[in-house]
Amino acid sequence: MSPYEDEAVVAELLRLHKGQLELVDARQFVPNFKARPGLSSWHVLDDLNLGGVDADGNMARLAPEVAAERAAEAEKDGRVPPVVPPPVGAPSSGDYLQDAVNLGYVHHKVFADVPERRRRVYKESVFAPSAEEQEWMHLERCMRCVPHDEDSGGFFVATLRKLEAPIVAADAEAEAAPAPATTANATATATATATAEVAAANTTAVEDGGGETEKEVAVVKTSNNKQYVTYEAISPELHARIADFFDFTGELAPAAKCLYVRHDKSQPESERLATGGMAAKIYYVPRAMGFSGCMQADAYKRLRIVQAGLSLLTLRKGVDKREDFEAKHQCEYRISQDAVAAVAPFMGQKRTARLGVEDFVTLLKGGIMPVTSLSTEVQDVVKGISLGAVVAAHDFSYLAPGAAAGAQPVVHTFYAVCWKNNPNFINVMVSKVELEEMAFTLRGLGVDIATDHVQGVVVKK
Repeated sequence: MSPYEDEAVVAELLRLHKGQLELVDARQFVPNFKARPGLSSWHVLDDLNLGGVDADGNMARLAPEVAAERAAEAEKDGRVPPVVPPPVGAPSSGDYLQDAVNLGYVHHKVFADVPERRRRVYKESVFAPSAEEQEWMHLERCMRCVPHDEDSGGFFVATLRKLEAPIVAADAEAEAAPAPATTANATATATATATAEVAAANTTAVEDGGGETEKEVAVVKTSNNKQYVTYEAISPELHARIADFFDFTGELAPAAKCLYVRHDKSQPESERLATGGMAAKIYYVPRAMGFSGCMQADAYKRLRIVQAGLSLLTLRKGVDKREDFEAKHQCEYRISQDAVAAVAPFMGQKRTARLGVEDFVTLLKGGIMPVTSLSTEVQDVVKGISLGAVVAAHDFSYLAPGAAAGAQPVVHTFYAVCWKNNPNFINVMVSKVELEEMAFTLRGLGVDIATDHVQGVVVKK
C-alpha cells in the first residue's frame, strides 16, 4: 500500500497524459464497498543509513564507542554519519515522521535533496504532486482498500477514463524522420515480442476478380529476420456484413477501418486461419494505433508490442457449415464477453435484448437454457432476433452515496453475450467465473441473490 507504488504511479500517468486521461471515482459502481480515499501527499523516506537487523527483527544496536568511531569515519570521508537508533521499546515521540528519522531514515523533502547516487532508486516521479497538480489530478478518487474494513486482502484501485484529446507522439523528431525504403510501399510498422525488432510494414497488391486492390498488412520480424506476426485489415465485404449484422456504427463502422486479424506465424497454419479463410478472432485496433496511426509512424519502431487492440469477435466454428445458415441474415462471429462493455456504445439495438433484474439473474445460471425460462416480454424480444449472437443487457440504476436530493441516478449496465442456437434455446457464452463476479456485484448493489454457486442462482422473493 505504499504511495510510491500506487498514487505516485497514477500521478505520473496523469502528468504524462494531461488532458487525455482523468480519474473516475469507482465508488459509484460499488456503493456498499468500504474504501478509503487515495493520498494526495506523502513523505519520501530513504533507508540509505539504516543498519542491519538482529535475530528478532529489530535494528542492530552498536556499542556507543563503535557508533562514535563510525560517525567520525563518515564525517572524515564527507559521508552522512549513521543515525544511532533509540533503544528497543523506547516510547514514540508522537511524531511518526520524526520517529522514522530517529530510526535512521533520511527524509527527502524535494527531489533536489536526493543525492546523485540515489536518484536511480528515488526518481522525481516518486514525490507527491505539487499543490497545483493536486487540484486537477484528484488522487482522492483512487480507492485504498484495507483488510480490516471489508475482511479482505489489501489492494489499491485507480479507474481511468480516456478523454477525446488526441494522443501526441512522444518523439516528434523521430516521427518526422523518413521511413526506410522497402521493396513495396512502406505503410506500417508493427510490434513483436520483447526480443523482436520491429520492421517496416508492406502494402501488398492482390488480385480480386476484375482488378487489383490494396491489402494493408503490418509485418513483424524476429531478431533472426523471420516473419513472426502480421496484422491484416479484414476485407471490406466481411466488415460490411459484420457491421450490418451487429448494427455497428462510429469506430466499428466499415469507414473507420479498425477491424483486423492477427496471424501468429509461430503457430501451425491450421490454428492460425481456417481453411476457408475465416480467422478465429477479429481485433479492434483504434485509428491512433492502426495503419492510419502509429503503426506506420517511424517514431514507434522503438515500441515492442506483443499484441495490439482488443479481441472483439470470436468465430463460432462450424456455424457456416449448418444447412440453415444464411450469410445474408446470420454471422459466424459473436461478440467477446471481455469486449462487450467497450463496444456497446458503437452497437445498435438490433442484436440486444434488455432484461429486467429477475430475467438477468436467470441468465446467471449459465449454459443452454430454454427461452421460455425468461419473462413473456423478453421471450418476444428474443424471438424477434435472428439466429446468432445476442447481447443481453441489464441497466441497474441507483443513487450514488451522499447524493443530493433530486440528483440523477447512476446507471451501470451489465452484459452477457449469448448465442441463439435455434428459436427455442439460447446459450450463455460467459464463463462461470465471470457469471459469479456479476452475481457478486449485483449482490453488493443490493440485489437479494442467493449466495450459492452460479448454477441454480435465484432471486429471493
